[in-house]
Amino acid sequence: MGLSQQTIRRSHVHHPTLSTFGIFGYNFVKRLARLALRAWLLEARESGVKMLEKFADTLEEYQEGILNYYDYRISTGPLEGTNNKIRKMNGQAYGYRDLAFFKLKILSLHTTKYALIG
Repeated sequence: MGLSQQTIRRSHVHHPTLSTFGIFGYNFVKRLARLALRAWLLEARESGVKMLEKFADTLEEYQEGILNYYDYRISTGPLEGTNNKIRKMNGQAYGYRDLAFFKLKILSLHTTKYALIG
């Protein structure tokens, strides 16, 4: 279960620095990002918002993977966006008889900027 909008707004008002990590700027190096992330984790744990504290625990478990961004500077965002488009198309394609056409639509996803129909 995610955080409610009210809880998020309340945490931003009382803890404005929790609104962003601020560690993914191009001027950060891994060492400084690690310090910024640790400071954020500490502030999140002291916020009194239980779900935010739990999120901080989870984030701490994955911090090495998150901080690896500074070693490789790549993001899975485009891949996740493509997967989301395929899932959406698959839902719309329920009942298609022509599997080859569906495959063509998937292969053309990376080159199109508009909705594929029919």
